[in-house]
Amino acid sequence: MGNERFCMGCMQPISEFSDNCYHCGYPVTGQNPAGYLPVRTRLGERYVIGRALEKRSDAIVYIGYDKTSKNTVLVREFFPEGIAQRLSLQVLAADGKETAFDECYEQFRKQSRIIARLREVPAMIPVYDMFEANGTMYTIADHVEGVPFRRYLETVGGHMKWEAARPLFVPLLSSLISVHAAGLYHLGISPDSILVDSENRLRLDGWQLPAVRITGGELQTAQPVGYAAPEQYKEGEAVSQEADVYAIGATMLYALTGEEPPAAPDRVNKVASLMVPANLAQQWPAHIAPTLCDALMLNARRRIPTVEQLRDRLTTAPVVEALREDALEDERDDLPEQKGGASKTAVTVLAVLCGVMAVIIAVLLIAGSPFRKDPLPQPPVNTTPTTTTTTTAPTEPSKPNANQYAVENVVGLSLEDVMDRQLRGNMTVHVKGKEYSDSVPAGMIVSQDPLPETYAEVNSVIEVFISDGPAEKAMVDVIGWERDSAVTFLETLGYYVGVVEVTYSDQPRGRVDSLSVAPGDPVTEGAYIYVYISAVPETTAPTTGTTNFIPFG
Repeated sequence: MGNERFCMGCMQPISEFSDNCYHCGYPVTGQNPAGYLPVRTRLGERYVIGRALEKRSDAIVYIGYDKTSKNTVLVREFFPEGIAQRLSLQVLAADGKETAFDECYEQFRKQSRIIARLREVPAMIPVYDMFEANGTMYTIADHVEGVPFRRYLETVGGHMKWEAARPLFVPLLSSLISVHAAGLYHLGISPDSILVDSENRLRLDGWQLPAVRITGGELQTAQPVGYAAPEQYKEGEAVSQEADVYAIGATMLYALTGEEPPAAPDRVNKVASLMVPANLAQQWPAHIAPTLCDALMLNARRRIPTVEQLRDRLTTAPVVEALREDALEDERDDLPEQKGGASKTAVTVLAVLCGVMAVIIAVLLIAGSPFRKDPLPQPPVNTTPTTTTTTTAPTEPSKPNANQYAVENVVGLSLEDVMDRQLRGNMTVHVKGKEYSDSVPAGMIVSQDPLPETYAEVNSVIEVFISDGPAEKAMVDVIGWERDSAVTFLETLGYYVGVVEVTYSDQPRGRVDSLSVAPGDPVTEGAYIYVYISAVPETTAPTTGTTNFIPFG
């Protein structure tokens, strides 16, 4: 740092006559609390320690200065709370905690190495040095100028439209896919662990050891309330990438609504429900609400399993819908006129029809599958969809002429990926529809015509079907939801809904008591589902519902 005076709070040069930094206000004589490295501590001949920024369960984060690059840096010092102690500059295991200290040290070392290898991933804050000193380990990362996403959201009005949130979150999801591919899970994603940098990009911050994010173990847990998945609160429960799907889904919901999601244990124990303001949900594209609902399933086995599938569901649906609309445009004049709103019979003990308002809400809020805009037909005698499979074997291709090219294989790719590519022979893709598949994930191309490596003319059209996933899907859990909200949501998922009122129930009046298909059990699109609604007397369980919120569960 030479003879120049630097503020230990922000590492900016200051006047020798100043008592406080005019950049950040940190006093020239400022010191770190007892138990921390003192300011101006040298690590080797290269780094200078400044003010302590954050005490985490597994480490202390300081601002620092790299004398070689002459840049401000972030220094992360392994110092696990409760199992470490400091003697002068040396970090030692606390008495009786030697084994736990050594195990956490090894985990910290492995995690830091993976993070360092991911320095080129756009959403990562690059770690470019790591070394051992003072009986512990240090990592050195770039100091990225930015603000926590929570504070950023306040500056843009408290919530965002999807059109503004999409370009922020989709690159973050793509980066998170790379992180997961390296075997690393964050487990603490929240509006406080995401930075918005000076170029308006989202960055992942707040890394801690997995043991910090999971109940049980020697380290003090630090789970972001409302964003940690239910399995993170259960001691001994397996925790994997599904937890990050839950956290990023909750963060996106917070971005779109400005409402803090309730803690997962409160949702599990029916103390709180995940509610969405209806006036905001009306503004979302049709596929957003169902996708976020699936990302926030309490049961990890029923949740969207990977960030890649979450990204594809958020981004592929509008592309498919647009192409379907283009494909049908020339055919609509020949189609028979259909009336808006599906006619579905609501069966009740009192023979009361299901309110027409439910259908209206369905159209306004989360209207239908992104692949189908036409209303559902009346249920046929057999409502079980037939799984379509393509078994035609490719024939021996004939010898091509000068204007023919081998057709590329697009099966297994997302439509978005295909649209971004220049296909051989300037061929284009045309979406014919969707079909069920047990092997190809939903949203991916499941079949094509012409078949791969057969020959077709220049500018030919490759007709494709998009996978709708398995024909049987897990039944969603709408128990405890208000009647109209539950009926609307089930109808948008493609089920025929009947309503039966029951006078004996633990649920408040007007709420779903049970379903004819248990939550989590397999069920096919188009199946008839009976929803049993509590009709207990008002004096026993007065209704507490509100009409300006949509429950997510």
